[in-house]
Parts: sequence; C-alpha cells; structure tokens
Amino acid sequence: MKKKFLIILGLFLGIGLTFAFSINAQMGPGGFSNVDPFLRDGDAIRLRDTIDYIGIFADPIDNLIVDNLYASTTIMDDLTANNLLVIDTSTTTELYVGDGSVASPSISFINDIDTGLYRPSADGINMSLGGSDIFRFRTTYFDLFSNAGARLVRESASSTNPVLIPYGDDDDTGIGWNAADELSFVAGGTEGLRIDYNELEVQPLFTLATGPIEFEEDTGAITALNMPVSSGEADGNEMSMSISSDSNIIAKFYSEADGVGGSSDFKLLLPNASVGIGTSTPATLLDVFNTSTSTITIDSNSATQGSCLKLKDVDGGGYTYCYVLDGTMTCSTDACN
Repeated sequence: MKKKFLIILGLFLGIGLTFAFSINAQMGPGGFSNVDPFLRDGDAIRLRDTIDYIGIFADPIDNLIVDNLYASTTIMDDLTANNLLVIDTSTTTELYVGDGSVASPSISFINDIDTGLYRPSADGINMSLGGSDIFRFRTTYFDLFSNAGARLVRESASSTNPVLIPYGDDDDTGIGWNAADELSFVAGGTEGLRIDYNELEVQPLFTLATGPIEFEEDTGAITALNMPVSSGEADGNEMSMSISSDSNIIAKFYSEADGVGGSSDFKLLLPNASVGIGTSTPATLLDVFNTSTSTITIDSNSATQGSCLKLKDVDGGGYTYCYVLDGTMTCSTDACN
C-alpha cells in the first residue's frame, strides 16, 4: 500500500514539474504569453509586452489604445474618429485624440464631461464650458467665441494696426503700438490718441470730445495749455490756439515763430466776442460794470512816454489820439509818440 502511494505521488510531482517548466518557457518579460498575444483580464484585453509593441484595449475596444510600433497608422486611421486616445511612439512620442464637439469635448474631466477642449475645424481649437463655446484659438488670433467679442490678434502692432480688438468684426479699431512705451488708440485704421508715460496726445485731424476738464486738487501754478515751437518753423509763421463754439472762434491765442525755436508777437484775439468785465451781459464791445466806482487804468512802463488812447473818428475818416499831462487831456490827429 505504501509503495503504491509513493508511485502515485511521484507521478503527480513529475507532471507538476513538467507543467511548470512548460508555462515558464512561454511567459514573456511582462508576464504575458508569447504564444497568444492577447490576455483576457476581467473587462480588459491586454496585448503582450515585448520590444515590438505594447497595447492596452479597454472594453469596449474604441475607448483606449496605447500603441507602439505596431500598425499605428492603421489603428489611428480607423479609430481616432471615435474619440480615441492614441499614443504613437513609432518616430516621436505623440498623443492623439478625436475631434470631439462643443457638447462632448475631446479633452474633458471625469466629473465635468462637457467642459474642455475640442477641434472644430483644421487649425482650430475651441474651449467649451458647460457645453457652450467660450474661447477659440486660430492661427492668427485668439478671441471670445463671438464675432462681436474681444479679440487678440497675432500680428505686429503699429500706430495704425491694432492687435487688441474690442469688437471682433471691426479689426482695424482697437489698441496698437507706436514706439517704445507708447500706446496708440486706433479707429478705422488711423491713430486717434497716443499715450506714453506722461502724455496724452490727440493726433492731427482728430477732435477730442470731452466734458469738463479738472486739474488735480491743490496743483498750484500750472500751465494748462502749451504749444512748443521748434527751430524748424520759419520766422513769422503763425503759432496759435483757438477756443471756438460751433466752429466760431471766440478767442485766439496768437504768436509767431521767430525761426530759432521760440515765438514772439503775442496777442489775444477776440474776433467774434464782446468783452464783459464785471458783467455776463456786455451791451457793447467792451462793457465794464461795478457796483461801486469803476476804475480803468491805462498805464505805461516808459519813463518818458505816457498812455495814449486811439479813437476812430465818427466819420470813419481817421483817428483821434488822446493823452493826458498833469490832469489835462489833449486830443489831436497827431499820433502818440
């Protein structure tokens, strides 16, 4: 009895060792069979792990592919349209996904599947949030998903070519760049305003429409307006600034260039205005009003000459000149010296 038991035990041990050696001879470096390239593991089918290729196919087959050197072109051509993930390392490592859609973007999140990125057309990427388009990226611009939305243009900015566009369909109106540290506000392809670190310039032929202009509180003595004159202006050229109402000049600040970078012959001209001093309703060309005694002083800075009043004759034929000396006024047709 004991002898039969030993014979049976030896038989089983021999069969077991033979089976073990057989299995070991068929296992690849990754533990998968070199004979059968597929291994069923629950709901997944895994390909063998060798130097030829590595693949993982989740069940169903069109959910995930990881491919290396094995029929990669065929796999991608056949399957990428079905929202697949394909990693191809046949030449360089590349990650491919399907195009997706606004409601089902190709790259999204487990807990938010309608938010992510997708490809709407060639050379385009859109960002979807909650199943709605928000941003779009193109070869020449990036914008909000609307022709009326803001747009960042991939071009060289200039004083006539804006690259930050507030309204996408109006691509020649926005913010451009004139030079270092200078921004240009461009309208219709023409520069309207220029801003640098300490100046706001209104470019020629443009009108600045604004409300009241206030200066910073307690600024002290300031120059509200200034017109620099360069040496390039010829002697005698008019240099003036005007204040107008409905294109009618009320006051003109007049000077002439002196040809060496300065100006002279300063005048304040009131071509269409009456002057009221102490009154807002002048009845004559010059109306001086005061609730007490009104005094008008005409003085001279000369040590040898006094003040002179030049009056037009009533017949329009000439002028009368009046001057005073020690309380006596003398008028004649002789011009004042």
